[in-house]
This record gives sequence, structure tokens and C-alpha cells, in this order.
Amino acid sequence: MSRIDADRLERAITKVARLIDRAGDDFWPILERLEAERDDLVSRQARLARYLSEGRGTRKPDARHWTHIGKQSDWQEGRDWR
Repeated sequence: MSRIDADRLERAITKVARLIDRAGDDFWPILERLEAERDDLVSRQARLARYLSEGRGTRKPDARHWTHIGKQSDWQEGRDWR
């Protein structure tokens, strides 16, 4: 299965816009769905980039901070792991 990216969604939006121009308004729901998918994708990408840039320089939890059977980890206890 191929990955959907913003460029592919833009191409699909253009194709559906042409269909609307030629065949009428029956394709509007498809156009609106594609626009919503594109907007969601762009929003997710922007948020991820922002979160990653904000986290630069901070230490992330590694395997030592996660639970071992029957014990609570620092992460679960709410300790700061930076």
C-alpha cells in the first residue's frame, strides 16, 4: 500500500475539481473529503515538526526508564526524565 502525502492529495483534488467542472456538483463531497484529509495531514506534519523542534536538547526516556515486570518505572511514578 502506498503512502498518502500532501502532493498526492493535491493532485487528486485537482482531478476532482476538473470532474466537478465537467460533470457537475455530484463530486463536491469527494472534493471536500480530500481537502479535509489534506488539511489533517498538513496539520499533523506541522504539529510533529513543532513538537520535535521544541524537544531538541532534552533527554527522552529510554529502555531503562520503562517497567520491569512487577516494578514501577520512573516514567510511571511521574518523575522528570530530562
